[in-house]
Amino acid sequence: MSIDLPLLARLATVVIAAVMLLLLWDALQVVRLRRATLQRRLVGGLAPGPGQAAAKGVSGDDPEEPADPMPLAPPGLRTLHRESGLSMRLPMLVGLSALAGLFLALVIGRLGFPLPVQVAAAPLATIALVSGLLRRARERRLARFVEQLPEALGVVVRALRAGHPPSSGLEMAAAELAEPAAGEFRELSRQVKLGLPLADAIERLYKRMPCAEVRYLAVAVSVQAEAGGNIVETLRTLAQSIRESIWFRKRVRALTAEGKLTARALLLLPVIVAVLMQILSPDFFTPLVESRLFWGLLVFCVLMMTGGYLAVRRLVDLEA
Repeated sequence: MSIDLPLLARLATVVIAAVMLLLLWDALQVVRLRRATLQRRLVGGLAPGPGQAAAKGVSGDDPEEPADPMPLAPPGLRTLHRESGLSMRLPMLVGLSALAGLFLALVIGRLGFPLPVQVAAAPLATIALVSGLLRRARERRLARFVEQLPEALGVVVRALRAGHPPSSGLEMAAAELAEPAAGEFRELSRQVKLGLPLADAIERLYKRMPCAEVRYLAVAVSVQAEAGGNIVETLRTLAQSIRESIWFRKRVRALTAEGKLTARALLLLPVIVAVLMQILSPDFFTPLVESRLFWGLLVFCVLMMTGGYLAVRRLVDLEA
């Protein structure tokens, strides 16, 4: 099966040129924002606070970073990038993913797959890589924060018992913990010091860290602020409940690991077999590709495999 080298060369040239323009635009945006921030500091005497560098990229309101690093991207993608906490800017991530997708398309063409598959591989791989990396980073960041949350609440409880105000307790928790909890609690302390009620500050924390544990914390503090009560005992009880929830999740994750592995193996097995057959016998799929029935059956099989994978994931998912 022949490979249309001129078409692939034009496709590669277009993708590389688009990536270079995207990275150049992103670099110019960074330079412009740095220059504007420097001018504001020189004119207004603005000096960065002691915890600004650590909170950078967490609160989303750092003057040195744009609110929307890639305005043309979908809002959901920008939100996912902000919640993932990645230091790599979104245009850089998209550009590198596009190059990886182009490389995959060239490899598929080298293996002898038909031209429509080669052309579709680059954008699909780019979308899958960007979304997968951001979602994986977001899940890992949320998981680390949830594991640190009981310890952070314990520090706040001890500070409140010693007579410190809530802002000092939050600042102590930020000083003793690692990222991402350190940056989030530092930002929480800054907002409380500026006069924002603790319940409202935790609501903002929930928007940055959308997980059930932070939602429980926001509801508990809000109810305590309205109805009164002992906030120290409330936070202590909540920290103990989160510890038990974390232990239970880890136990369930260990029990369901075999089911998740089975689903992934069944999903990847047909793809691996097809690639091996194409390598060992390049003309094996030639009669099938020339038939319209083959493409209909291929779409049907992909949909059935995807549905089966999602069904198995739902069966082993604790929160489903």
